[in-house]
Formats: sequence, C-alpha cells, structure tokens
Amino acid sequence: MKLYIPEIGDQLKLTEDWCFELHAESRNNDLAALYGYYFGSNGWIDEKLVPIIRQQDYEVQYPDYDYRSFKSHEYNEMCREAENNCPEYVNYWRDYKEWCEKCNAIAKPTINIVLPAGTIIKVDRIYIRKGISEYSSITFFATGLGKVIVNPAYSWGKKKNKSSLRFWSKLSDCNNIMFEKHI
Repeated sequence: MKLYIPEIGDQLKLTEDWCFELHAESRNNDLAALYGYYFGSNGWIDEKLVPIIRQQDYEVQYPDYDYRSFKSHEYNEMCREAENNCPEYVNYWRDYKEWCEKCNAIAKPTINIVLPAGTIIKVDRIYIRKGISEYSSITFFATGLGKVIVNPAYSWGKKKNKSSLRFWSKLSDCNNIMFEKHI
C-alpha cells in the first residue's frame, strides 16, 4: 500500500462506484439535489414526498419608522399589525409551519449516495484536527454527473443551475474511494 495525500485541486477519477453516506448539511445540498433531496428542517427531505416550500408571495406594507417619535416596541407592534392585516403573509406563514412539520416527520440525517465509476472529483478542502476525528472530512467538486437545479430549502434563496456539485464526505468514507489520479 502506498500513501497518497491529495493536494487541494487534485482531480480523482473514480475507477469503481463509490458508495457513501451524505450527511444532512446545507453544504451538501448540491449533490443531494441530484438525487432528489434537499436540506431543510433538521435533515434530508425527499422532494417527491414534501416539495420545497414556495417562494414568499406576499408584500407587507410596513409603516415608516420615525426614530424621533416611535419607541422600538411600538414600531414592532405596528409591524406585527401590518403583517396580520396582510392575508398573503398570514397564509404563507401558516403554510410554512405546516411544511416544517411535514419535513420534521420525514427528515433523514444521511442518505446513501453512489457516485458511478468514471466520475471526476476535485479535492477542494481537507479538514483533519487532532482529537476531533468525527469531523475529519474532505470536500470535493464532482463533475460529469449532469446539470441540476439546486432549489434552496427556504423561500428567500435563489435557484441555481449547477454542473459542478460541491459536497463533503467523512474521511472514513473517503478512504474507500478507488481512483486514478486525473490530469
């Protein structure tokens, strides 16, 4: 056995399928989206079971703030009143609460991923610290898997069309990669 520690930017071409657990964390959202999952409300959510909540579809007419005559608690009360008088706001946040409850019921801490042989993964970050090996990981960019539209789990984010998918994996899973160095 020969030791190989990759440099940042090294590209590895998988010579065999790589099976590993993708941990529920927003930095893994790109790769999870390829498999029909998104990160939301405490874990991976299967988008077929609970679609991502719609974009915020309301506009509240908040009062102007006059710093000379309002106290902050009075202004906050006026803002809450403006929100409660906006039916779209009330409906959205009711639906959001229901969406969160559905997500909590099916959230998974990990999903099993298989990257096929031939996939090229580029080393982006290596994290190893003495005494906290449970956090040891390598971050990669995977290419050659196709394009995916990454939807944010929360409505204030923007959709992104990506072909290079960033993700991280625990070092213990990375040690199972069968590869050849890609130039």
